[in-house]
Amino acid sequence: SGGAGMRAALAAAENGAKVILLEKMSSLGGATKLSGGIIPAVGTKQQIEAGIADNNDWFARDILRPSNYSVRQDLVYTVVENSKSLIEWMESMGCRFTLVTNVLYYGQSNYRMHKSDGSGLGMTETLIKYLENVPAITVMRETAGTGLITNKAGEVIGVTASNGKTSFNIYAN
Repeated sequence: SGGAGMRAALAAAENGAKVILLEKMSSLGGATKLSGGIIPAVGTKQQIEAGIADNNDWFARDILRPSNYSVRQDLVYTVVENSKSLIEWMESMGCRFTLVTNVLYYGQSNYRMHKSDGSGLGMTETLIKYLENVPAITVMRETAGTGLITNKAGEVIGVTASNGKTSFNIYAN
């Protein structure tokens, strides 16, 4: 239930799914809670207001260059092309972001780092408050996902989980 898990749970619920979100710890947030709360994004209102000219190709280049372009470029472009909408979506949940312009982050050729008010803790607290009010999401704390359940075709149809006392299966469509 870090940032990615909460985002996936909320996206699934927004698209009509009933969701079970597992968290092995007693509190939600994972490593995102401990992070600096910084998200790189291009084309945001913060960049526009600061007069920063930027584009997807420049951002992708900054990600691809350190690996000598050996990573999957389609996945890099997926991240880049969705970065602005991630910031906007998080703002719709109540997160507030400031564009960092006093330092150019390593590997970046432009100012595109957006820092959440309250850093990672502030970001996750905002998401948790929103998530806990979505009826389609059931949160199971102190319950670890321990494996995937597949059918004969190799499709994932559920997970195995344990709450420390009991192991059980959760099946899904």
